Amino acid sequence: MCIVGLGSIGRQIVDRLRPFGVLMVATDEHPENSPVDVTAIPADKLELAVAVADYVVRGGLTIPIRLTCDDLRLITFRSDRKAPLRVNPGIRRYPSKKFRFLFVLHALTIMVLLIASSALPARIVEERGIPVLAYHRFDPLRSGSTTVTTATFLSQLDWLASHRYAVVPLAIVVAMVQRHGPAPPNTIAITVDDGHVSVFTTLFPLILKYRVPVTLFVYPSAISNASYALTWEQLKEMKASGLVDIQAHTYWHPNFRKEKTKLLPADYEKFVMNQLVRSKAVLEMRLGSPVTMMAWPFGIYDPDLEQAATRAGYTASFAYAGGAALPTSDLFAVPRIPVSNKAQGLAFAAMLGDAPSRSDASVADPQHIQRVVRPQ
Repeated sequence: MCIVGLGSIGRQIVDRLRPFGVLMVATDEHPENSPVDVTAIPADKLELAVAVADYVVRGGLTIPIRLTCDDLRLITFRSDRKAPLRVNPGIRRYPSKKFRFLFVLHALTIMVLLIASSALPARIVEERGIPVLAYHRFDPLRSGSTTVTTATFLSQLDWLASHRYAVVPLAIVVAMVQRHGPAPPNTIAITVDDGHVSVFTTLFPLILKYRVPVTLFVYPSAISNASYALTWEQLKEMKASGLVDIQAHTYWHPNFRKEKTKLLPADYEKFVMNQLVRSKAVLEMRLGSPVTMMAWPFGIYDPDLEQAATRAGYTASFAYAGGAALPTSDLFAVPRIPVSNKAQGLAFAAMLGDAPSRSDASVADPQHIQRVVRPQ
């Protein structure tokens, strides 16, 4: 879609539309027969372009005859009756007063809608929320279905740094949802599920180096028991850094959907409460700090489970369905974004619902990350 500028008032309108992709404007200072500059507007902003092209100003009215920049034809006439009717070459005169009146009425209607929607971009920004990333395992070199390599994680930190994101504690996300917003601009949170030993051996050194706050969701039955799991000593060391928060992931990571089919209703209710209460109690006893959040195993939850989490003493719980956490999110099913090793560069940006402003580097710049990503 193309439009032609309409003098000083036209320029004011285009300035209003500049965030929508307006780049240049032709003004009334151009000689009548000189080439006319046009402004390209994305197809999804077609209504806005039509509104401007149809808008009546003191100096004249511009009517779009074609809707492509390649074949644009415009017929322009003065609103002053004494002024001659100017018609671009190749376009027949259209002096019908009725036709002109209908265009004026149509233009005014569109401008009312345009002004009413002028606050839309601000609302979109306000409701954008905070992306909460969900990781599982890490490895210096080898990736897997839930394993992210060191190089990939560093490239993600570099992308966040170059796009002026700040990694914030998960408590900021909970506070936003509890108060129904607004979300702090350009913020993101990082979580890691299950308590795999690679969190200590591979991720924790990066947490210390780049001063990135991380929340771990662990299930206590595996800690210091399973060969793949963290130990209580490792959890305590990470917690002492002040950058790692440790929260619950039930007691032994059950699939609640399957358990519900195998147990009687009363037995299932007891099972759920045991998983939620026992996990919270053991973590608080072992680590000496309150446990107020939990993540649903496999991302499985329902209204009954959410009510059980409330009764167990949790103030928030997290799901696994993707999308940013919004001020309007369900406090006991706050969405998180699963992260795999494929989330690099443009794929990482798309996952966050963002658009890169520069080429993404494959290797992180440590000083850049410390300056931008380090929590305020």
